[in-house]
Amino acid sequence: MEFDTNQVNIFVVRTDDSPESAQKVNDIFLRLEQLRIKHLNPVETVNFKVYTPYAEGIKSDLYDIEIVPYNDMGVDPKDDGENFRKLDLLGNPDYAEHKMLIIDIDTMPRELAQESIFKSVPHIGETSTDHHGVDELDAATRDMIKEKNLPYIRISSDWMNDNAPTDDVIMFMGGTGHKVYAEYYTNGNPDNLTLGAFITKNWKGVVLNMVPGIFSTYFVGDEERNTSINDAWASDVVERYFPKYYEGYGGDENDKYIYFGHEYKTLNFQVKWVKLDESKGISRQDDLYAKCWLL
Repeated sequence: MEFDTNQVNIFVVRTDDSPESAQKVNDIFLRLEQLRIKHLNPVETVNFKVYTPYAEGIKSDLYDIEIVPYNDMGVDPKDDGENFRKLDLLGNPDYAEHKMLIIDIDTMPRELAQESIFKSVPHIGETSTDHHGVDELDAATRDMIKEKNLPYIRISSDWMNDNAPTDDVIMFMGGTGHKVYAEYYTNGNPDNLTLGAFITKNWKGVVLNMVPGIFSTYFVGDEERNTSINDAWASDVVERYFPKYYEGYGGDENDKYIYFGHEYKTLNFQVKWVKLDESKGISRQDDLYAKCWLL
């Protein structure tokens, strides 16, 4: 199959009609506009899309966002969760010739996220070493990928949890995840795996992780908890992966994970995607640090 390399679809899934979810969607696409995602690559056309039946509050005209209603053909109406909708996109044949990114509604792109977007995954069966992870595959594995024409998926991972896969950022070629979708639709998730782990277990192809430390979490309204992460960052990321995987251009590989009150340093430059965890019950809109540096 020939792929249209001129299309990159960036999706956010919205599963409710609250003003808060509309604001989160708008924040993501405002940041992508600020990063000039649509203007940096003259070869690829970037499309902003929201998978949702709820269009109210989304600034679709301002940010040129397409509202894509749920595809409910054959879908159990009881299963309206975000996980199912992400899997629905994973196998959707309407985008079979496009690069796809699904950004979790609680995840924000940061400066220099552009490179990870445009170098998301190789096309089916390709083994370009320009993509992180592919260059570390042995020759036999690369030959097998070419021979069997295998598809790739790249998913975020949590360095604070032994690099466990997450679903906060998912990158793949459209339509290649139909077997994962079918597995979930047919048999559900009897082992109660996280969505990231479920995708990793059932993907019929090659699973690629992100560059170490490129994805992380900010705990909204909890300066003490965020600051306490600095020691783990030093041992689990800096000592383990730097300088080989350091991509914090403009920063220093020995910088702390996060700074509060510093003259100019904030979150480590290695982090290109940050999930805003509001589990403490404080809104991101009430966290001045998040509003100033992360939104």
